[in-house]
Amino acid sequence: MTKLQELKKVIIKANPEIVGCGDKNCQNGHYPYQVSEDGAVDWGGCPVCVKNGIYLPPEREIRLADVLIALKECNHKISDRFLVESNGEFHYFDKMTGHFAETVINWNLKNNDLNNQSKPTIDFLHKLLCKNNS
Repeated sequence: MTKLQELKKVIIKANPEIVGCGDKNCQNGHYPYQVSEDGAVDWGGCPVCVKNGIYLPPEREIRLADVLIALKECNHKISDRFLVESNGEFHYFDKMTGHFAETVINWNLKNNDLNNQSKPTIDFLHKLLCKNNS
């Protein structure tokens, strides 16, 4: 499993809304096609999530907000050591000086998708979320 795949797994665990088709009738791939007069439900596969009998729910892009949710969910001590600025810069808090240090990584806000972030950003987030979430 790649670092990106491991990172996605941790982020999705913290925010499961990332995965799913969005159809209000879909229940994990099961879809109520018809309800008879006696209340019996005729179930089938969701037309969005089930392809050739296999449940494959769509996954939306993972955004910076999802990463922040994962940071909060995984370890409050970790999230207290970083500042994320509105321009996407992550800064480490130095307890010795009581100041935020130089930029650690920079999240590309114009392409707000985890898949399109730089290798240093993926490596940093992997170390932060995956190593501390084992």
